[in-house]
Amino acid sequence: PDTQRWRALQNVVLALAAQRRWADAAALLAADEDAARADGPGEAGRAYAISANNVAAELQTSGPPAGAPRDADHDALMLQAATIARRAWGHAGTWQNAERAEYRLALCHAAVGQGAMAQHHARLCLAGCEAAGAEADAMEHFFAHEALARAHHAAGDAGSAAAARLRMQALLPQIDAADGL
Repeated sequence: PDTQRWRALQNVVLALAAQRRWADAAALLAADEDAARADGPGEAGRAYAISANNVAAELQTSGPPAGAPRDADHDALMLQAATIARRAWGHAGTWQNAERAEYRLALCHAAVGQGAMAQHHARLCLAGCEAAGAEADAMEHFFAHEALARAHHAAGDAGSAAAARLRMQALLPQIDAADGL
């Protein structure tokens, strides 16, 4: 069934990526996007969105060490996964899922040095928090400002990056330790 298959999708895509079978991984990840969109907010559609997000997150955090050369195929798959996750959450998720998908897109673009795109998605992340009003707690705003800080850094805007970090620091006292921070 789609739900079980899409829950396992991330493992297969990441296994293909570990074997550097980039084209196979990209094709497999994209193959069921239309079917998942048709499921909408159902369990299967959410499973697909989660898998795409988890692929993007794993590739983002497993990239090369600072200063080491990046792998264009790795980065392309990471950005594809983050983009698919954002689209999938647009059909299957809540405002918070969409906001967090913008966060992931911002971090992925920042990781590959695409500062302008990172800033765009970081601003959409923050706009999602602002549009949610009281539903968006300090933790959501904290991570939106983290995305902005990383995006500004990738764009070479040290002043704006520092300002975003200051906003993060100002939010810390409002975040309960129970939130896991």
